[in-house]
Amino acid sequence: TSWLQEALDARAEVNTNSFTAVAGCHLKLDQPEEAERLLQRMQQDGLEVPLRGAGGAEAVAAVWMQRGDQARALAVRALAMDYKGGPTVRSGPRSRGGRHPWSSN
Repeated sequence: TSWLQEALDARAEVNTNSFTAVAGCHLKLDQPEEAERLLQRMQQDGLEVPLRGAGGAEAVAAVWMQRGDQARALAVRALAMDYKGGPTVRSGPRSRGGRHPWSSN
């Protein structure tokens, strides 16, 4: 279990950078399926899927293109194009309007 999954399980606030950092690590480990799964999870949680960056949609799509899977590459790129706007942080039920749960501010 990754630290990201533990944070999600604990319903902690997780942002776009958290997801893409772990997705980028999965790409370095030659695990594009896991990287794609994280981008899909981001979209499901209403977070923006970035097109650029080490763990962004373009990086994952490039791996699928190298493997000859153009359809999957296009599908991953579409994740970045489908963003409708919304929060950049996934707030857990213990959060207070995006602030840290035990913050006094």
